[in-house]
Order: sequence, then C-alpha cells, then structure tokens
Amino acid sequence: MTRPQVTEKGFTRNAGQLANPEIRFYADLGLAWVVFTPSDITLGVRVASSADDPHGRQDLDAPIQSRRWAPLLRMLFEGAGSVNPTGWHELRVRQHFFLGRDPISWRSDVESYARVVYRELYPGISAEFYLVGGELEYDLVLQPGADLQQVRVRFEGASALRPDGDGATILATPHGDVIHTVGASWQGSVPVDCEDVFVGENVLSFQCVGQNAAEPLMVDPVIHVATVGGWTEDIVKAGVVGADGSVYLTGYTDSFDFPVSPGALNATNEPSGSAFVMKLDPTGRALEFVAILGGDLSDKGTSIALDEQGNVVIGGRTQSDDFPLTAPALDSTRNGSEGFLAKLGSGGSQLLFSTFLGGEEWDEVAAVTVDEVGEIYVTGFTESTDFPPSPTFRRGWRQYGDVFVVKISADGSAMRYGVVLSGGYGSERPRAIAVDGVGSAYVVGMTESLDFPTTRGTLSTELRGITDAFITKISPSGTSLEYSTLLGGKSTEEATSLYVDHTGRAYVTGFTYSEDFPMVSTSNRTAWGKTFVALLSADGTLLESARLLGGTSTDHGAAIAVDASGRLTVGGKTNSADFPEATYLVSSASPRSPWNCFATTLMASTLETLEAHVLGGSDEEECVDVGTDASGDVYLVGNTRSTDFARNVSLPWFRNTAFWEVFVVRLRPPAPENPVQDGTSLVGYATLGVIVMAASVAAFAWLRRRRRNRNEVVDKEVTGPSGTFSMVSPMS
Repeated sequence: MTRPQVTEKGFTRNAGQLANPEIRFYADLGLAWVVFTPSDITLGVRVASSADDPHGRQDLDAPIQSRRWAPLLRMLFEGAGSVNPTGWHELRVRQHFFLGRDPISWRSDVESYARVVYRELYPGISAEFYLVGGELEYDLVLQPGADLQQVRVRFEGASALRPDGDGATILATPHGDVIHTVGASWQGSVPVDCEDVFVGENVLSFQCVGQNAAEPLMVDPVIHVATVGGWTEDIVKAGVVGADGSVYLTGYTDSFDFPVSPGALNATNEPSGSAFVMKLDPTGRALEFVAILGGDLSDKGTSIALDEQGNVVIGGRTQSDDFPLTAPALDSTRNGSEGFLAKLGSGGSQLLFSTFLGGEEWDEVAAVTVDEVGEIYVTGFTESTDFPPSPTFRRGWRQYGDVFVVKISADGSAMRYGVVLSGGYGSERPRAIAVDGVGSAYVVGMTESLDFPTTRGTLSTELRGITDAFITKISPSGTSLEYSTLLGGKSTEEATSLYVDHTGRAYVTGFTYSEDFPMVSTSNRTAWGKTFVALLSADGTLLESARLLGGTSTDHGAAIAVDASGRLTVGGKTNSADFPEATYLVSSASPRSPWNCFATTLMASTLETLEAHVLGGSDEEECVDVGTDASGDVYLVGNTRSTDFARNVSLPWFRNTAFWEVFVVRLRPPAPENPVQDGTSLVGYATLGVIVMAASVAAFAWLRRRRRNRNEVVDKEVTGPSGTFSMVSPMS
C-alpha cells in the first residue's frame, strides 16, 4: 500500500524509542514540543543553559551545549475518560532510532501520522490534533446532539489565563506566553462564531453563536507558542548525491523530534545532540527516511558516502559511552572524544555495522569514501599515540594533532591498513579523502608543521607560510606515499575538498590568504581570503593550473564536484558583494548577511567560469558540500540562519527559523559550450531548479497571532477521521 503524502509534518508514534510507555505520539513545534498520552497533552520547551548564546549563535564545529527540556503546559480534558490516542493518515517518511548500546532498544520503520485523534472524549465529541504552518491546532468534532459545554480544558502550569481583547486567551507561563484562540468553526458550509469561555481557574470551555444542535459542528482552536524562550538547531556537515538524484545528509541535531536517548521527554533530561542520516527523494519534495544514532552525550555525523548497493556509510565523533555499536566491533572502548564509523542499509532501517575509531586521547573522523568493491577509506584527526594500532606507514614525531588514514573492509570487520601523517612541530587537520580506480587514497587538509611528511620532486616540500594546504597520495597497500606535497604562499592556506579524475589528476579547492599563491595572475593576487581551485598532475610534481574565485572581501571554498560533461562546481561561503560573474539569489527585503553561500561552475579543462550564484537571506549561510547526479544537476548543501532564505519547495518537516537549519539547493548548470558572458544574468542557460529547505525545527518566534477572516472563504469538502464535512475555509 502506498503511503499518502500530505503537506504538513505529522506526529511520530512512540514505538519504544522513548522510555515512557504512556507517551503514544509526539511532535516538534520548533521552540517547543508536544506529547500525547491517554490522560493529557503536554507542551514543553527547551531552556537554554547559562553557557548558551541568547541569540542562538554557535560555532558549527563546537560541541553542542546541553539544554534542558522543561514542561510548559499540561492540557487536560476535565470530566473526560482515559482515551487512547490513535494516529490517522500515515505519512511516507520512516524513522529509525539507534539509541544506546543495546540493540533490543533500537527501533526501525517507526511511522508518523498527520493527526492524533482522541475519539469519544465526551459523548459524541472527539478531538483531532494536527499541525498547520507549524501551529498546533485541534478540532473538536461534535456529532448531532452533542453538548459543547461538556468540554472543559484545564491548563496546568499556567500562572494565569487572561483575555487579550481580540478574542484570544493568554496563557502565562514561566517561559513566556502561549496564546489559545478559536479559529474558523463550521456546520457544513456555514461558518459559526465560536470563542473561548472562562469556566474556572485555568479552565476554558467554548461557546458558539447560531449553531444548530441537529447538525455536526467542528470547532477549531489554535495554540500559538509565540513568545516562549528556548532554541534548537540542526546542522548538516556533509551530503552525497545518488545517481538518481536522491540526496543523503548527515550532521547532528538537538531538535526534540530527534530524541537523543530513551526517556528524552523527561524534564530532567539534558540532551546534547545526536547524529542523523536522512534521505530526500529525487524530487526534493519528500523524505524517504530519517535515522538517528546516539547515546547519552554529544554525537555528530561529519561525513557520508554511498556504496554501489546504496548502503550509507557515515563517520563522525561521539562522547557517548553507550553509542550504538555492533558486535564484534573493531573498537568498543571510548576514551574521551572518539571517532566512529557506521554503515546503514539502503533503507536506513538496518545498522550493518558500527564501531569506534580511536585511541587513548581525542579522535574524530573527518571524511569517508568508498571504492568500487565497497572497501571504506577514512581520514580524521587524532591526538592518540596508540591509534591507528600498528600503522602500516608512519612518519613524523607524534606530538600535537595528527592525520590518520585507515582502510576498513566493506563489512567493517577488519582494518586493512593504518597510516599516520605527523609533523611533530605543529598540528595537522584533514578535510577530505578520495580514492582512484586502483585503490590509491588521496587526502587533503592543512598543516602548520615544518616537518610534515612530503616526498621529493613534488610541487613544494617545505612549509612556506603560517599554514599550508597538503595533498597526499597513499599507495593501495597503505605502506608508502606515492606523493605528498604542500601548496601555498607566505600566509595561510587550507585545502578543503578534492576530486580525482580517471587519470589520477587531483582537482583541489580551499582558501588562501597569500598574495603569492602559485600560478595566480598578478591582477588576481590579494591579501584577503580567496577560494582557490588547483589542478595537480597525477604524480604530484606539477601544478597544471590554478585560479582564485571571489570578490573584494573574503571567500572560502568548501567543496568540489565534477560531472560527466567536464563541468566543475565549487561551493563555499562568501561575504563579497561583488562576487565575479555571479547572480545574487538573495533576499532583497533586508540587508545581505556578511556570509552567504556561493556556487561557481567552471570548465574542468580550462577553469573558465560558466556561471556563478550567490544564495542566501538576511542572516548567515554556510555551504558544506557539493554533489552532482547522472544528469549533471548540481546540489548545494549547507546551513542557514535566514528566515527569508529563498525556496520554491518546502518539506513539511522543515521550516525557516531564526536558528541554524539545513538547506539543499539543486541547480542546472549551463552547457559546457555556453559559458555565461554577462555576470548579471543567466543568459538563458542556467535555470534554478528545486530549492529545498531541509531543516527539522519549526520555530514559533516568527508566528503572528492568527484570527481567521471569516469573510474570505472557498467551498471545499474535508474528510477526517471523524467523518466527511462539506465546509468552507479561509483563503491563505
């Protein structure tokens, strides 16, 4: 049976992923959450700790600060019996929860529903809860002859209830005001005027004028969590695109609808975030699945790859002793912050393997990739002198932070090799990894070490600046370096991403602050930060071409991708108002943020610009990954804080909010033979495809108090769990 799609986010069934069995359903309301039990409905809010920035600004690489979930309001229907809530209208998305070490507690294929229904709360009266535009609404559905005065709603936790003078009720709480109001109510196609009535301390009922007791009645209250304190965020760190255009994302979330541990709805729980994997379908209009991996502390996904069977490999770091592992794991002991590597089945419902990767000190996975037979290549950062165990290649005195590269079998049961790249007089950070057709691994990143391991005859063997980019090629056996070179000028460089073509040449992007960056024309030299694109020969001895991208301010390249037609796209962030040849797809309603995302498409053979876009809103954006599909469409993945970030598709799970959220943008680049001639337009060749907001939190800070206009109506027929009604509704 095909699950229907709806235009609104739904309510997740508690299949045991939450420890409290009384909770039957729950949903995220952005700054708040709601849970449903047989006896009540509870609204809660996340309370920021004293360490939190009150403006929600947070370093995307910093650990998530613990924040406490606090109950806000408890909603009880006085005089009603205990009614088991049920779900109605099953949604397409499936959720999988790998929470804690014990597989018995893991839950897969957990469904969500468009509505939660309490049938026969009172004789002839049912209540149906649903979300519209992120607002929690509920319909009181009365059968003919039912008495509306039976309904008495008590709000425990409110210090006072008071009218606001506009027909709504203010529910005062310690964390801000909640607004309860009655929207449009109907009998058939006839609107009925209904409103709140105070019938006791913190108790509301309803009265309607002009209703016909012989006809069904539907009363439509709305709950606005409009000024409640607290905040949440969801951060994407990496993405990968399938050949069919499906998009897979990983990162971390502290949103309530991504519970971080069993019992996450406890008032005493202080979640610190969990790693997530989500899959968007090729249209960008629906989620296929969401999988959560986590334990009792902070867990972050940082990298993602697909194998030929569609299985999903993710890497990251965890501070949780009870992070979900499979037996036998390569490493089952956590020491401080530990790297992790996990592999999910193509549907996200199976945890094929999961293991720690690390030693006695701080370790984290930075990037993963997979070869044609499914073998997994991992690079990361380690401060542990005992990791990798018995390395097949190691050079340098291990003192500060080092680069590790390991090759893991497709089933996760064996480490094929372990490599350490260490400069004893400074720190190194890897950023990306790739593998060629014969199994050689390529790693790029940043070093500040005078003695970083390099090989003779390559482009540069000595540190020239404060930091240099490095590009290292490791033999298929992991026992030697095929080449290792530095790249940079007299200031600061970092390589952030690479693509390796079929001849073994490496296209590398990153950023530079050096005026003497190699092979850049004098007119493009700058002391300010610029994105670089460089092409290295297969043996690492020659810089075949290089150029800078950016305007008169700072521009940082973050990711690179090349399609089958030879078009190369670089994505990153910019605060240049004059990014060359760019079309600015940014909000015109307010001043542009200091940081927006950019995507520049070049001919890989010449590094000639085909087109460029700058995307964003009135706040901040960060681009983290770029990918292409079989048709050549380009996908830009990143994070935004802008509530006005442009979009033409909005997933029901995701909203524009005032906090970090995830976006996915699909672009259709121009034909290789038709480069853009005028940077002020697309010249008919580049068309903006689907812009998908993919952030899971629905913040309520932007919501206005809503009183529906009963004069603007259109006829329609609504079918719900309690029956079919011929009705009218307000026009949006």
